[in-house]
Amino acid sequence: MRKLAFLSTLLLPQYGLAAVNDQVNADLVYGSFESPSSRIRPRFRYWLPDASVNATIVQENIKSAGAIGAGGVEFVPYYNYGEPVPGADWSKYGFGTPDFVDIFQAALRAHKDAGMVMDFSIGPAAGQGVPASVDDEGLQWDLSYASAAVPLNGVFNGLVPGWGRGDARGAQTVTRFWEKYILKDEVKSLLAAVGNYGWEDSIEIESNMSWTRALPDIFMKKHGYSLRKYLPLIMYKNNNINIQSGAPGTIQCVLDTPDQGIGHINDFRSALQEGYRAYIQHLTDWANGMNVQFSSQVSYNLPLDALASIPVVNAPECESLQFQDNVDGYRQFAGPAVLTGKRVISNEMGGVESKGYQHSITDLLWQISRAVSGGVNQVVLHGQTYTGDYLATTWPGNTPFWYLFADLFSEKLPFWDHGLSEALNYMGRVQYIQQKGQPKIDVVVYNKDSATDGYWSTIYNETDLAKQGFTYLYLSPDNFALPQAHVKNGTLAPEGPNFRAMIIPSSANLTSQAVRDIKNFARAGLPIVLSGGLPNAYISKDGNTEGLTREISSLRQTSNVHIVSSGKAATQILDLGITPRVQVQSNGTWYTTWRSHPDGTDFVYLFSDIDESTGNISVATTKRPYIFDTWTGKQTPVLEYEQKAGRTVIPLQLAGNQTVFIGFVPGGNSSPHATQAPSSVIGYKYGNSTGDLQVHISADSDDTPLKLSNGKTIDRTTRTPSQPYTLSNWTLTVEHWKRPSNLSDASTIAVKHNTTHHLSSLISWQQIPAIANASGLGYYSTSLTWPPTSNERQSADGAYLFLPKTPNGARVFINNNRVSAFDYNAPKIDIGEYLVCGRNEVRVEVPSTMWNYLRTMLDKLKSAGRSPEFELMELDVPGTVDNGLIGVVRVVPYVSVRVL
Repeated sequence: MRKLAFLSTLLLPQYGLAAVNDQVNADLVYGSFESPSSRIRPRFRYWLPDASVNATIVQENIKSAGAIGAGGVEFVPYYNYGEPVPGADWSKYGFGTPDFVDIFQAALRAHKDAGMVMDFSIGPAAGQGVPASVDDEGLQWDLSYASAAVPLNGVFNGLVPGWGRGDARGAQTVTRFWEKYILKDEVKSLLAAVGNYGWEDSIEIESNMSWTRALPDIFMKKHGYSLRKYLPLIMYKNNNINIQSGAPGTIQCVLDTPDQGIGHINDFRSALQEGYRAYIQHLTDWANGMNVQFSSQVSYNLPLDALASIPVVNAPECESLQFQDNVDGYRQFAGPAVLTGKRVISNEMGGVESKGYQHSITDLLWQISRAVSGGVNQVVLHGQTYTGDYLATTWPGNTPFWYLFADLFSEKLPFWDHGLSEALNYMGRVQYIQQKGQPKIDVVVYNKDSATDGYWSTIYNETDLAKQGFTYLYLSPDNFALPQAHVKNGTLAPEGPNFRAMIIPSSANLTSQAVRDIKNFARAGLPIVLSGGLPNAYISKDGNTEGLTREISSLRQTSNVHIVSSGKAATQILDLGITPRVQVQSNGTWYTTWRSHPDGTDFVYLFSDIDESTGNISVATTKRPYIFDTWTGKQTPVLEYEQKAGRTVIPLQLAGNQTVFIGFVPGGNSSPHATQAPSSVIGYKYGNSTGDLQVHISADSDDTPLKLSNGKTIDRTTRTPSQPYTLSNWTLTVEHWKRPSNLSDASTIAVKHNTTHHLSSLISWQQIPAIANASGLGYYSTSLTWPPTSNERQSADGAYLFLPKTPNGARVFINNNRVSAFDYNAPKIDIGEYLVCGRNEVRVEVPSTMWNYLRTMLDKLKSAGRSPEFELMELDVPGTVDNGLIGVVRVVPYVSVRVL
């Protein structure tokens, strides 16, 4: 029997950057905007309880994910997060055993059968480690401290307490294990066919301080002095800086120097960085050698500068949980990846504390939009669960992390096949646009710390850049040594993000090499803006910064370096004649990105954060703008815009958390467009082949004329549109999804029955006692009469249906015809083509979350032998949540006017 031992994630003496991008296969198939390929689509992290489970059910789960729009799964052998499971035999069903290999092969076959691709964890649980013998090379070392009495003569001849022997081969031990136990012939063949990313999660190993015998030599070679006498300094705050943030160490030593020894700590961390990069370099090379990629949550939780190592792996991954949906944190992570041309910047998306079985689709979409705003372009949803029976587990089935975190995706969730599919297709189209081509970024912000903040807090706290629409990412000075980091024609990384200025906040820490690089950048034409004054000196060695401080001060005399007060960087950049690629004027918070595709189309992404807002964008192009609808896959010319001075100005009105993609297409539709449109124009339709344009006019009283780019003006319509109205008298049929009579039958999706309710208004299920704690599907039905009035002076050619926001998704049927997908944050549906004279049936299907129902039986539920453990995290049991269609459904008739 092999014992499970975590392996060192650290310290191999060699170091080099990956020469390959994240695309081993040059012939990567993207699919189309309407239908992206599996490799482009989002995936689920799939929690395999252990290898004792039913392989057929695993395959069914994987194929079910593909059927609703996922591109595959990230296959993670969970093993109850390392906690024991009553009755589990992990000597037989552990990671790397023959039974595990069988189920791993079965998962790969399911992907191949369904035309999907699979990511795979390189170890159990979080991926750091494989089963190992205690005498294997490469086991994790942990440098601990102890005390012993020293004789008065000062000579100590005993063994230092806690000290032993060991070595520095973690990555090689991992790959040898795979080659010996897992990579059988069929596995290799299947990986070549459907393998996507070998993957490692955040570093979740507790320690005092990571160590190998090679570290002192690495330190000496890098810094030119011995680490040994400074060991007491580094035993504090150099463990797992996130997981052990409340236990940084029991003793803190300081020096009687001005920096109290911080310089030596920084030097230790930079030596640690060398070995860590060698570790992930080996895993990257190994994966690429199998014609797959390597993805990692780079240096997570370790006391390292994450930005320095991000370029090494093929697809660096961050996560929404640790980043706390902070756009600025994502900008920090994305900077080095964008600089080095990574096609994919991944995100473990949607793991939210206290939201298990209750995280809504629209909340998930908000998280995704924030991540995309900061540079992320792939999501791996956290996470899909095994749906069969498992040891010591009740219905609704195996629940990783014991109900503490969102979400537990499977067909047992009512929205799995009643709303999630549309959201997955939306995500796939977002990723299609954001993964293809080259992102262009306006500004780069300098950032250097020896240990990246565990929660990726905001670095640039001013709002001036965002208000003007300047996009920006961060780089560490370690990234300046990369070949992409050169200046040409006044821009940094001209073949890539094409940064047009650099901002250095006064809070930043400059190294001596960084000062030299910055001067070279400035002399080559890149504007450098020192925001808030001169920055700080990065402390190294003995803490003497006098010489470095003089070097930093000399930036004042360097040509093309500008010093401004805090919050004035954007003004300075504008004064230099540099304007944002997408200028923003809005009464809300709008985030933008720019991506240029190989076919010449430039894509602008726009996200209205939280609140409804209006404004306009001015885009640095005069190509024809099209709306690329990520909910339907349709492409439609933008109706209203003006072009002048090489820019295109587009007015927009956006709902809270709504996103818009506008593609600027070379040689696009040349037919006239509106340069001014009244608010009564609530929609329009361009003919597919004839080039004609019809606008949909509502009964809004706006007298503003419609002006076209060909000089034509339309003051009013010859017909008066019918007035808008609301739908009432709803009948609600609830399909209840309940537990089986035998609670140990975890494989049952649900036991179902229906109840019917008559509603005068659309209120939360929480306000209806009979369904307050129900889980399932709500079928809302009513009718409308068409045309809406017999008044000869009022008429209608069609109508728009406006729903309230639908947090868990919705599907709409008019006369049993299912309408196209729509934006869940801004539901607006043209139902004109479905209406008939007389009575028309309207039906809206709305799924609920499971939480309210599960909450009624928490004391009876178990997963792998453990009950929901909110107390473990010192959390209160979450309260109930609203379900159902809540608010007002409006019908807005329109008359159609052909203007071209």
